[in-house]
Amino acid sequence: MAIKTGFGWKDIDVVILGNIPLFITEITYKTTHNKQNGYGRGNKPVRRQRGNKEYEVTMILGMEECVQIERALRVKYGENFDPTDLSPFDIPVSYDNGEEVVVDIIKDFEWTEWGRGASQGDMEINQSVPGICSDIKFGVPL
Repeated sequence: MAIKTGFGWKDIDVVILGNIPLFITEITYKTTHNKQNGYGRGNKPVRRQRGNKEYEVTMILGMEECVQIERALRVKYGENFDPTDLSPFDIPVSYDNGEEVVVDIIKDFEWTEWGRGASQGDMEINQSVPGICSDIKFGVPL
């Protein structure tokens, strides 16, 4: 039996606003479904109650990537456009290790924060830019 190849950072492509960012060092996204046990007779759960789903998305972009996004948005929307005002857009994330391709879609993404920060001694400047989305489709068929 042949040894399978796992997935690594080198196997990931993220598409943001139609472009594959070169200066992205992290993307994390997850679904949380609020659930709790319901109790009745006795001291053990007798049912499960389900509530809302919540989605978290964070990416870490290099300063170069942030500036490229800002320039593109200024050209399209005007000099004072704020990335947090951008309309929702989808972010496809593909994992391709040469043996298997897995595609996730972050639906209706919007940045909730955008800013700058650096510290003395930084040799590279990265920004954590979180956002919200309406859904995450994991393992979308090709």
